[in-house]
Amino acid sequence: MPRAPRDIGDKVVIASVADASPKPYPLARIPNNVSYVTVSDQPEAEPNQPIVVPISFHGGIGYARYDPAVAGSYTASGPIGHEPNVLLAPRGVTSVTLTGAANPPNYFFETAVNDGGADDGQPVLYIIANEAAEINVYKISLTFGGDNGTANAAVTTTNTTLTDTREAWTTDEWIGDVVTCNSKTMTVTGNTAAVLTGASWSGGGNPGDGNSWIMRLGGFSYLLNTKTFAVTPTQPCGRPVEWNDGSNTKWYLGLGDNNFIQRLTTIVSSTAADTWTASGDADARHLKIVSNQLMRSTDENQVSVLAQGADPLTEANWGGDFFAGDVSANITELGEASGLAYIAKEDGFYEWDLTGEAANVFPEIEKADRNGQGMVYWHGGFMIPAESGLAWTRTGKPEGPDSNPNNEGNSPSLATNAFIKHGRWNGLQDFGEYLWALYIPTGSTEFVMWARERDRRDTPGWGSLIWHIYEQLLGDLNDFHGAFIARTSEFSATETRPCLWVTNANNITYCFLDKNGAPASRRGDLTLSNGGTIRTGLIDGGFPRVLKQLHYIDGWAEDMKSGHSWQLSVYRDGGSEENVGATITTDGYFQRFWTQDSNDTARGFISEVSWVASSNKTSQNGPHLRDVRAHLVALPSTTREWTFLFAVEDEQGKTAKKIRSELEAYVGDLKKYTLPDRDTFNGVMGAPRMLRADEINRLTPRNQEPPHYVIAATVREMSGS
Repeated sequence: MPRAPRDIGDKVVIASVADASPKPYPLARIPNNVSYVTVSDQPEAEPNQPIVVPISFHGGIGYARYDPAVAGSYTASGPIGHEPNVLLAPRGVTSVTLTGAANPPNYFFETAVNDGGADDGQPVLYIIANEAAEINVYKISLTFGGDNGTANAAVTTTNTTLTDTREAWTTDEWIGDVVTCNSKTMTVTGNTAAVLTGASWSGGGNPGDGNSWIMRLGGFSYLLNTKTFAVTPTQPCGRPVEWNDGSNTKWYLGLGDNNFIQRLTTIVSSTAADTWTASGDADARHLKIVSNQLMRSTDENQVSVLAQGADPLTEANWGGDFFAGDVSANITELGEASGLAYIAKEDGFYEWDLTGEAANVFPEIEKADRNGQGMVYWHGGFMIPAESGLAWTRTGKPEGPDSNPNNEGNSPSLATNAFIKHGRWNGLQDFGEYLWALYIPTGSTEFVMWARERDRRDTPGWGSLIWHIYEQLLGDLNDFHGAFIARTSEFSATETRPCLWVTNANNITYCFLDKNGAPASRRGDLTLSNGGTIRTGLIDGGFPRVLKQLHYIDGWAEDMKSGHSWQLSVYRDGGSEENVGATITTDGYFQRFWTQDSNDTARGFISEVSWVASSNKTSQNGPHLRDVRAHLVALPSTTREWTFLFAVEDEQGKTAKKIRSELEAYVGDLKKYTLPDRDTFNGVMGAPRMLRADEINRLTPRNQEPPHYVIAATVREMSGS
């Protein structure tokens, strides 16, 4: 079948943007001699390119921008994200009110009852709080399973019973325990729902009606009594020590410059007052054992040493004073490592040189009130809380997330006190592999944090430690807030576990830990928090300048119970919080969509996961989310890229070479193009090229003679004037 004769097609007119000097150029008479495709103006992303971002938090806190390779969080107040691709519901904490507390507690120590009474050997915790004109020492029970009753008409006694109609005991659950009421004791031989029965009360008779009573120190966290020392404390002071004076091992407490050292001589059962013995002439701010000697700091900001086996209550037993730098800078903490003494002061960290002088070897922490208070020795170096950051003598650098250069601590979507930034470090406690810490940002927020050393299995990230937030409580920047891990806390009648105690405003809060000092994780006995949130840094999918359509977030929920829920939400481009779909309340795969065509586009967003529990908060397995991913679609700015197939001769007989030369002169210049249908646009031409014969043959219909020569030129559409 013969082909139709070839012919020159329509024309494209090329002119200046102002429409001056128009020149027509004929198009080859073949199909699709004018065509376009939509291309990205942002070459890093293609239109509608799918993006999947795994959301995990195991890289730790302190990252303002989210990188899946680092997997860091920005802010948090409870959910635990230390496992890769797993987010655990926050663990619950329990608060204890300290009677008459006006300042936060500073120091703690644990010991045992030693009066030979019914509760002899039971563990107790002492909490030391410096007030404006007194030092309070609170005594807390660490004993599991006790009970108590306040003075009330519901309490009646006989010579062999105690009745409290407010109770609802299980029959015979108290057999073998000792009940104390009005200074009389009785061993329980049996009980009903409200009556304790025994052989007799100590001393005969009965305690009388309406009195308070207690069994086994009242149960875990029960406030047994408060000892108040009427003294104006000299801040900082009150770090206690356990010391053997050559005869007995007792706890000693320095009360600062305005009173003398106190010895806790007898720790009594029940709520009765302990026996404290005061020195007649020896004072101290802090006390610390160094090797086999006892060191104290004094009112001149000097230190002195007591020999092994000597009595700290006698001033004459103490050696001469040693200076440590500028005496106007307070000694805030005493430290010991490998039998050597170290001193934290408000202007640095001091160690002894070969001439016996204390030298400031870490002036980089700068000078500020309370710098160094709460210092601990951990993994080969001292961790020093300071106004400027959390310094570690092992690395010679700050190691807290507030010093992370990736932590901007500034977001239009979030409050300033949400960040580990702009505040200061307080109490520290170490337990094995883990370090626990209190951080107070601006405002009245206190973060309970924990960290471990980074190792080769971890994601790349800043610093030697990986930090996570455990809980958000109350605090202030005006006072030192203490922390402590009790080793003798009774988790049950048969098990002892470490228990973290931290300040919460002017009171205390506690939670049990795993045996190794990590957050509790054992299935079946977990206590859950009422709520908490965790947030990523800004997620941009790897394309920070490209608009994205937010599609959905998916993953799996496990170990959920009635009353448990997770809510996914985002903060788009610095905006306010917006929920993504409904709450997650059951186990299994979930998929939560944005509302399409409404609130579903952003260049970047902060992703938030919130937890709420209204029931089933004790004895739980640990509800969690797994393999959470955000699905996005890239929406780069686009334009049309036109392709023109020009003929190589026209009515004036221009040669292909001349036409190509003219077209090449347009390369890189913004021109106005008029199409055969008279539509116009402004654009910039790329380099034209001659098509090969095989390309021309593919473009030409079978019933048409192919052109001998065709010049192809691409033009990117642009706006301009």
